[in-house]
Amino acid sequence: GDRRWGRTLVEQLFAAHKRRDPCQLSPRANALVVNAFVVGGDLKRAVSWLEAAQSRQESRPAKDVFYEVLWSCAEAGELALTVEALVLARSTPHPVHVQSWLKAMSVCAEGGRMDEAVRCLDELQRAAPEHASTAYETLVTACAGANHVDDAITWLEEMRGCGHVPAASTFSSVVSACVDSGRFQEAVLWLDEMKRAQAAEHEQK
Repeated sequence: GDRRWGRTLVEQLFAAHKRRDPCQLSPRANALVVNAFVVGGDLKRAVSWLEAAQSRQESRPAKDVFYEVLWSCAEAGELALTVEALVLARSTPHPVHVQSWLKAMSVCAEGGRMDEAVRCLDELQRAAPEHASTAYETLVTACAGANHVDDAITWLEEMRGCGHVPAASTFSSVVSACVDSGRFQEAVLWLDEMKRAQAAEHEQK
């Protein structure tokens, strides 16, 4: 399968570049090694290799490799590796890749790293303001899903304060979080907001 292919490719590359470190390889060769680690499921080594490779311009892979590693770490739910991959991705000339940033922001919020989640939100708003509403909704939903109710409500209110209109599904995530936390009065209030959002969405169809 893909994992076996990944390990085989890594072994071949190591044999071809025996005793060489990433700084001694070309960007293309380093990209192959990193991608092979990702395919093989060894995300920790992918991040470590990429960190070493990016220290020199002559060995640094293309920015897409950084985004792939970030996405893969976030997709796997690896919080610590996601944060490390974010640091590496930010070192590229054009660091904000919307889909990778959204995924990483969600993982950070769910894992309690609100500092990184908020930084991702700020970066997305600056680099891709057209995706600001989606970024807020992603953050609110992630906080709600992790039962960080206060954070979810805070960011939902900020989203509205900035002029963005939350989707009914975003309100729904907050309602569920309130119910799960036994905050029933707040759940009723947000349920009313959800119903208004549903009505507005229905009118727009």
